[in-house]
Amino acid sequence: MVKLDAAGNVQWTKTYGGADYEWAMDMKAIGAIGYIVTGYTVGFDVYQNSLRSFLMRIDGSGNLMWAKMYGDLQNNPMNSSDEAAYIYRAYDGGFLMSGGSQSFGMGGYDVWVVKTDPVGVSGCNETNTNPGIAVPTLTIGPGGIDTAWVASSSPITITVGSWQPQTSILCLSGPPPVGRKDHADMNITVFPNPFTSNFIVEIQAESELILYDMLGKELGRYKLKAGENTIQPANLSPGLYFYTLTDQKGNISSGKLIAE
Repeated sequence: MVKLDAAGNVQWTKTYGGADYEWAMDMKAIGAIGYIVTGYTVGFDVYQNSLRSFLMRIDGSGNLMWAKMYGDLQNNPMNSSDEAAYIYRAYDGGFLMSGGSQSFGMGGYDVWVVKTDPVGVSGCNETNTNPGIAVPTLTIGPGGIDTAWVASSSPITITVGSWQPQTSILCLSGPPPVGRKDHADMNITVFPNPFTSNFIVEIQAESELILYDMLGKELGRYKLKAGENTIQPANLSPGLYFYTLTDQKGNISSGKLIAE
């Protein structure tokens, strides 16, 4: 990835990946503080037998904020890819990722759409991942020759027919993916919500809570003991926030909080 200023001068350049094959397909600017990138990989840190999709959030300097991989991770089949091609910002602050999947659907390649929250949580068929990051030496040449072709002006006949695709729903805010449980399974209570200066988390086992803003930026980490914990985040503006809770067994739950 290469970041240029308005005059074409290089501001920074970084590579993201693992030991094998990665390809970025689409990216979008997210406000003034970073970018969301999607594409496909055979695994940044856990090797996959086929291509899987990734979603990666970086800040304005190219530093990784979070990354996730999506697809048939549990079965990990050979010759059955899940490839993202486009990423869109949703109105609720989350993301819509689209592409094609051989693992899910009616057979062959099917249209594949994944909706996530602002930190990449879709509810199923996902895992956290950690791409290696390097800063390569970029060689800038004096330029070259571009060639353009004029498109043919011959008329093209388009036949429009009717088509009713079959739809497979993989999850609607659940069931949770492997390692992810809902609040009831983990015996978690979070209140009050909305909150003003602090909120309380009741949990049965020692855990860690990570708080994020709507852009997916991490705001704080809090170690929780079994029982009742009072969380008092510093300098929160009124608005919508997200959190994840991870216990000692690696079970993860997530939710939303509203600060008033």
